[in-house]
Amino acid sequence: DHGAGDESRGSTLRCGLCFAPVPSGSAPELDCKHTLCRSCLQQHLLAADFVRGVLRCPSPGCSTSLSVAQVRASVGEEVYEKRRAATVEEDAAFARQMAEELAREDAAAEERLERERFAREQWEREFLATQAREGAEVVAAA
Repeated sequence: DHGAGDESRGSTLRCGLCFAPVPSGSAPELDCKHTLCRSCLQQHLLAADFVRGVLRCPSPGCSTSLSVAQVRASVGEEVYEKRRAATVEEDAAFARQMAEELAREDAAAEERLERERFAREQWEREFLATQAREGAEVVAAA
């Protein structure tokens, strides 16, 4: 039930989710023309990551995306900006955490390579010493 025809007659519409009356002109304007009360749309948006994600109309079966302007108007400018700032900080903290983890992994990999180099050098020394001993034994036997 899109309710577009009802708006032209100036009647009260019903929210497609909670079925509460929605006076004409007070419903958020969605590209899909579904009628929702401000409370249902706001609850839907506040429960989601409306800063990072693409949000869709919460009407069952609808996949119409909401614009950033629609989201901002529905949750309010102050709430949007607070969530955006928190998201920026979360992303920065995550980036720092990933950088630290990668640095630890790099250090562990470097340590592993150093141990492998040491083991290879030790093997080469032992191999050369063994060859030298065997060569000396051959010369002594001759």
